[in-house]
Amino acid sequence: MSTLLIRCPLKPFAGAFTGLAGEWEDLACAQCFEWCLVEDVDAISASPSPIQSGIGSIDSMPYADEVLALLPTLDVRLIETKVPLANPKKLQAILPTLLEEYVLSNTATMHISALPPVPGQPAMDRTLAAIDRAWFTWIASQLEHALSSRIRLIPDCLLLSLPGGALANELATDPASPSLATAPTLMSVREGDAMVYCQRVGIQMGLAWAEYCAPSAQQHTNASQDYRSSRALPLPSQLGSMSAIPFSWTWAAPSAIAFLAANASSRAPNFALNLLPAGFKIRAGVSIPTSPSAGGTRAVRGATALAWVDPLTWQPALRWLGLGIAAIALGFIAQLAWLGVSNWRWGQQMELLAMQSLSPASMAKLSSGANQHEVLTVFLDQALSAQRSQGAVTDADFAPLAAKLQQLSKALQVQALQQIQYSANAVEFEFKAGVPNYSSNEAVLGVIATARNSGLLVTYLGGTRYRLEAFAGLGARP
Repeated sequence: MSTLLIRCPLKPFAGAFTGLAGEWEDLACAQCFEWCLVEDVDAISASPSPIQSGIGSIDSMPYADEVLALLPTLDVRLIETKVPLANPKKLQAILPTLLEEYVLSNTATMHISALPPVPGQPAMDRTLAAIDRAWFTWIASQLEHALSSRIRLIPDCLLLSLPGGALANELATDPASPSLATAPTLMSVREGDAMVYCQRVGIQMGLAWAEYCAPSAQQHTNASQDYRSSRALPLPSQLGSMSAIPFSWTWAAPSAIAFLAANASSRAPNFALNLLPAGFKIRAGVSIPTSPSAGGTRAVRGATALAWVDPLTWQPALRWLGLGIAAIALGFIAQLAWLGVSNWRWGQQMELLAMQSLSPASMAKLSSGANQHEVLTVFLDQALSAQRSQGAVTDADFAPLAAKLQQLSKALQVQALQQIQYSANAVEFEFKAGVPNYSSNEAVLGVIATARNSGLLVTYLGGTRYRLEAFAGLGARP
């Protein structure tokens, strides 16, 4: 697996430094991207060293399985503040109002994004990143030409280590993950007549400032003077004995690889941190080299394998899968609720119709304490008495119940029963002891389910005894 590290140029200073911001093309800013290619990152566990490096445009950089772009912290204003819990669309609308008290310029000229919340901290404690909108749009348009399937943009302060014991807080989620303990705590970069310093002060926080220092004539004539040296300017007293280390891929490349490895897990604090907008797309496409010297086959395999194991690849699919499962569950719950309401309405309608058909004698029987609120039971007694007085055959008679019992025995493949007893409105029967054992829980459930499938109602009386009711769907019996 190969990783391309890109350090974006600093936004040109205005006035006394290098020129106006509107002159980016004239200043050849597109040719000032520093890059470093690191190969076989998976096989290197100690300190990976860059195999290629250079300065130029994005189009001139080689292919890599992953690109980590570093935006100078001086161009990013990182602010820790309280952010209300809202959906992304509403959050983007209220972010400018949250930054008005922290910035002097107009928030309309800034691109503001909320960094992902840090695990283990309150959800409302967020870090906001504010970048000049025009400069950020130009940086994003340049990165669209990178030859890679994955591009990530972060502030370069995240390559530095936290001062003191603050590093332990960052690695609390995964103590075994690689750390940035070997990285410096303060770095410096010479930008023309200015010295830019950068320091990391939190898990997602960093500070950067520039100090103007016009070189003297003696420094101009000294050929051995290092243009990145930070010794020409004294550091602020609040930094104590801390010394600034000039930016170099010698230490920046291992720190970048350690940052990617430490935040590869979804439990890591900066797992989803990416300053690029959600609609960012690679304009040039992924052009994979095919020459053996470039390792084209290995690059294809590494990129494919990396895409399958990358959690970010599966996030959209898992999100839609979760929404699908939730929709199906809600559908089942809604269906069960509708069936419950329908069953309740059916019972109420049955009782209302039965109430309208009761005779005065049945109404008096219903109002008695023994049969209070049992409308269907009283109605069944009235209907059976009326039909039997006329000599009509009802479903509660022996012949219809015997036919239903014969249907049930055929469905259960039972040749003969041990005992049958008719009790005016139901039939009690008993299976013979043996195999299968009709007193077991599985057999009882099987008999009741078989009767239900046949439109019959069977209740269990204990042992191998069962009761076949006359009216299966009324929920009541005479």
